[in-house]
Amino acid sequence: MSSELEPRAIRGQGQPTTSAIECAGFTFIGASVAAYTTFVLCPQVRVVFDMGSVIEEMLPIDHVLITHGHQDHLLGLTRYVGLRRLQHMRPPTVLAPAEIVEPIRHLFAVWQELESEGRRTPPEVDLVPVVAGQEVPLSGKLVARVFAVAHTLPSVGYTIIERTRKLKAEYRGLPGATIADLRAGGVEVAAPVDAHLVTYIGDTLPETLDRTPEMALSRVIIVECTFLRPEHVALAIERGHVHIQHVIERLERFGDADIILTHFSRRYRRRDIEELVRTQWPREHADRLHVLI
Repeated sequence: MSSELEPRAIRGQGQPTTSAIECAGFTFIGASVAAYTTFVLCPQVRVVFDMGSVIEEMLPIDHVLITHGHQDHLLGLTRYVGLRRLQHMRPPTVLAPAEIVEPIRHLFAVWQELESEGRRTPPEVDLVPVVAGQEVPLSGKLVARVFAVAHTLPSVGYTIIERTRKLKAEYRGLPGATIADLRAGGVEVAAPVDAHLVTYIGDTLPETLDRTPEMALSRVIIVECTFLRPEHVALAIERGHVHIQHVIERLERFGDADIILTHFSRRYRRRDIEELVRTQWPREHADRLHVLI
């Protein structure tokens, strides 16, 4: 198990303490404590997954991917939009389950009314309703693919994909002029090639891990692990969450990905989390395990 358990202080008053993890060529900065706050940002793919709180590093990132409507995953969104507006930044794009987009619009309208002294201007945010199976272009060659997540509220997860186009095998080795002629004649000589980078699952029941096989293609999988003690397995299911044993039992479904566990219950202290994870996690998979608190 890697040792990303010590918090990294973020400059600025009133900001939550975060952790930083380096794995598979990516940096993940965030905090995740059940019922308190969850957010994870990745500068390399320029997205923020969920937004229970706001930190300064989020502000330059234009895309926010919300999994569901619980406050610990959503409460920072209005502040993030307001801070970007204060700094004259362009409106961000926020993806959220289709079922909660209108309530989020209402939330922005209420905050706008509270802060505008009677002026009624629309919130500066592009809210995109998403459903399972949908793909949403992000920046450059990046795409967010949406998948269904089983939880206590309408929920989705996201896989970030880098999509490039490569010459089809049957045309490789041909002279450039020949390929140009084929293109001019309307022949599709290239095909899309997807590299699955990061899968973020959010709060979930273990059944999501069973029905989302393509997550194993990702280089990094971020999954909640709310409950850790053996006596809390049934409680995890009752609350719509995952127990560490549910993850361990399904490790073959994670392919070769690095695994980041998040969203631990507040009933566990930091030192308890480290000990409970270390003693239960299989040693042969320790080098791919990371913990974000």
